[in-house]
Amino acid sequence: MSSVAEIYQPTPLRRANDAFAAGLTPPRALFGEFWREGELALLFGAAGTGKSLLAVHLAESLARGSGFDGFDGPCKPLSVLYVDLVLSDSQFVMRYSQAARGGKRRGYRFSARFFRDRPADAEPLAIWLRRCVVEQKIKAVVIDDLSVVTRSADGTRETFELVHELRKMTRELGVSIMVLADSLAPVFERDIAERDLRRTRVLCGYSDSVFAIETAPGAGRRNLVQTRSQAGNLVWTHRRPAQFTIEGRDDGLIEFEVYRTQLTPAMCETITRIKKMRDAGSPFRTIAKALKIPKSTVARLHSKWPPERAAPLLQEEGWHPDVLYRDDGVVGERPVVVKAEPAVAEPEKRISYNFREETYRGEFTDEYLASIGLPPMWKKPSTGSPPYEGGVAPASGDGVVLSTAFEQPDSFADAENHPVGETPPTLLRQEGSLEAALDAYGREILIESREKHSGRPLVWYQTDKKGTTRRFRRDLLGINIERLDNEAVQHPP
Repeated sequence: MSSVAEIYQPTPLRRANDAFAAGLTPPRALFGEFWREGELALLFGAAGTGKSLLAVHLAESLARGSGFDGFDGPCKPLSVLYVDLVLSDSQFVMRYSQAARGGKRRGYRFSARFFRDRPADAEPLAIWLRRCVVEQKIKAVVIDDLSVVTRSADGTRETFELVHELRKMTRELGVSIMVLADSLAPVFERDIAERDLRRTRVLCGYSDSVFAIETAPGAGRRNLVQTRSQAGNLVWTHRRPAQFTIEGRDDGLIEFEVYRTQLTPAMCETITRIKKMRDAGSPFRTIAKALKIPKSTVARLHSKWPPERAAPLLQEEGWHPDVLYRDDGVVGERPVVVKAEPAVAEPEKRISYNFREETYRGEFTDEYLASIGLPPMWKKPSTGSPPYEGGVAPASGDGVVLSTAFEQPDSFADAENHPVGETPPTLLRQEGSLEAALDAYGREILIESREKHSGRPLVWYQTDKKGTTRRFRRDLLGINIERLDNEAVQHPP
C-alpha cells in the first residue's frame, strides 16, 4: 500500500523570476499604443462615429504589413480575420466600391491575407472562432460587434461569457483580438467615457486595452482616446487625443488619416532642437531656459517626436509661427506684455479713541450719588496698591460689577474694566424685585435675574440721560434690547 506522502503531491508554484528566465520579449505594437500582440482590446463609441471603418482599415493595414498611418505596427503581413456580424455581403460591397461605367461598380482589392466571414446561426461564436484560428493560423481577429451577440435588452450575460472565452483564447493561442462595442451617445457636450457603455462596462475589466472613438469639431474629424492599458501608460488622452480625418480613396477604400497641422519651418526647427539637446544629455530645465519656454512644454514636445505629431500641442501653447530659434537662444523674441502693477491701496487710517479717558468723571463721585438720592459710597482714590481695602471687586464678562456676597470664580475677575487709579464701585443694596448695580462705566442698572453658574445678568434695565428706559435680555443668540415706558420700571429708593 502506498504511503500518504506518495499519494499527496504538493502543488508546484512558479516564482516571479521564472517570467524573466523564459526570455520573453515585450509584445510588439499592432496599432501603436492602442493594441499590441496577444492582447484583447475593446473599441467602443456611439453609433455613426466610424468604428467599423477604423476596424476595416486597421485590418487591411495589418494584412498588407504596411502599418497604420503615423503609428507603430508590424513590418510583416499578418493573417487577419474580420468577423463581420453587422453588414451583409451586398452592404460591404457598396461601402468599399466606386461607381464605374455601364452601371457597374469597381470594388477595392483587399489583401489576400484579409479574411471576412461569420459563423452559422446555430454555431456558437467562440467555438467557431477557436477552430478558425487553429486551422487557418490567424494572428489577429476583429469582431464587429458585440451588440449582435446579445439576446436581451441588456445582454451583459452573453457578452460577458464571450469576452471571457476570447481572453482565454489570447492566453492559450497567442492571437490578438479586438472587439467593437456600441456605447450610449452623450446627451450633453462632454468627453466620451466608459460609463457610456452602461452595464457593459464590466467588460473593460477583462480587456487588456480599452480605447474609444468620438466625433471632433471639423468635417470628418475623429478623436481616439485611451481609457485603459495593461501594457503601458496612457499616451492618448482627452487632453491630447489622436486626431484623424476620414477620407475616401479613388480605389474605393475608406481610410483614417492622421490629422496634421501645417507647420512652419520655425516650428519644426524648434522641435528638432529639443530632440537634439535632449539626446546630448541636457535636462529639460536647461532646454527650457535656452528656448525661453516652460519646462512642461519642452517635456511634452519631446515626447511627441517626430515634429508632425507635436503640431496640436504647439497651437495649444499659443506659439507664434514666425519665431526663429538658434543654439544661443531666441533670435526674434515674442513681444513681452507688461502687466500693470496693481495699485497698492493705502492702509486705512483708523482713529483710535480712548473712551476710558473721555468718560465723564463726575459720575464716580459722592456728589453725583447724592444728586440721584443714593447714599455716599466712594472713597478717596489712593496711589498705592491695592486700590482699596476690599481689593478689586469681581466683574462679569460684560463689565457688570458683581456683588461681594455672591461667590464668583477668579476667572470672571476683570479689573481692567475700571479706570486706572480710581476705586471701582460696589453693588448697591437690593431693594424690591430689582437689584441695583453699576456697570463698568459707572452707569446705574437694575438687574432682574442672573445666570446660576456664572452670575452674569440675564435681564436688566438701564435709563439714559434723556429718561429713556431700555430692557436688556440675554439669550443664546445675543442680547435683545427693548424700549420700555419709564413707569413700567420701579426704581429702588
